[in-house]
Amino acid sequence: MKLKKFLIIFSVLLLVFTTIVFATETEIMPRNIAEENDPIYDDDWFYCAEKIDLVEKTIEGNVFLIAKEVTLTDVNIMGSAYIITENLQLDGFDSTGSLYTISQKMVTKSANLANIYAISENMVLNEGTELFKNLYSIASSCEFNAKTIKNANIIGEEIVIGDKANVSGTLTVSSDEEPNMPKTASIGEYNFILGTTESDIQTVNTGMKVKNAIINSLNYIIGTIAIAFVVIKLFPSIIEKVNTYKSSDVVINAIIGFGLVVATPILAILLIVSGIFSKIGFAILWIYILAFVIASPLAVIIIGIMIAKKLDKKEFKYILGIIAIVALAVSVLKLVEAISGLVMIIMGIIGFGSILKLPLLKNKNY
Repeated sequence: MKLKKFLIIFSVLLLVFTTIVFATETEIMPRNIAEENDPIYDDDWFYCAEKIDLVEKTIEGNVFLIAKEVTLTDVNIMGSAYIITENLQLDGFDSTGSLYTISQKMVTKSANLANIYAISENMVLNEGTELFKNLYSIASSCEFNAKTIKNANIIGEEIVIGDKANVSGTLTVSSDEEPNMPKTASIGEYNFILGTTESDIQTVNTGMKVKNAIINSLNYIIGTIAIAFVVIKLFPSIIEKVNTYKSSDVVINAIIGFGLVVATPILAILLIVSGIFSKIGFAILWIYILAFVIASPLAVIIIGIMIAKKLDKKEFKYILGIIAIVALAVSVLKLVEAISGLVMIIMGIIGFGSILKLPLLKNKNY
């Protein structure tokens, strides 16, 4: 019965994962439904839907948005914005913090904020966009006509520097082809780097395949959040168990995970070959395959819960938001060729070990 229960749980998690990633149906996520029509919201704002269209809203905190389309019009944020979407439109957007986003298309008509950290296939930063700090962007195509008080760093294939571009500090462009610099553009210092993106970004080669990087990152983040939602809702005790964790426990999980990754398939094959225990062998092999699906997301969940504890954030929406940020960080690290493999191996074995260890822990006596 226990074996059957585990198979059912893993199958449900896999189904949820594939449904969220490939159907992009995110309605199970937390939403601030009660405050949707309020012009002022005095806390962090979490919102997930097929389409998000916020108009004339002031949010006195950070914003976490996940949707296929996000449009923010005359929105004022007293914090930072974390946005994962296919299509992002900003018109009359003001933020005291920064914008962290992964999108397929991003257009800013009028925006004032500190920094932009963006990965996008197609990015347009129009004249009305002003950053009082820096721009860091990776884009297949980027049209830059904005103003930055400090520096602008653009990695891309097709980069256009507009007539109204204004960079008080240094404009650094990394591309296979140097963009034309209009005489009317106001640039403090200009630094062009030829073709460095090929060695620095795993999924960006001569053809600058940013689209693959974006899709992979979106899938990983959304899938991780979906799994986190299901795991925490089905097993709420995981939060209390992980709250007892120390850094050394994560290392122990990684060691256990490494052993399981090596030993489990050997055991499964031996059982299958024996004939007598072949059904158990196939069941172990099935669990082994499914475990790989959630191993890395589970590691992200554990790290997110640990960070939430340090920040003294106990509400479900905050924990899920922090997990989303950790997933975003991991997805970005996956793009860096020098460490991507190591990052995924570490996350995988931590998650794999946790699958075995967490169910065995007592909530308070660990």
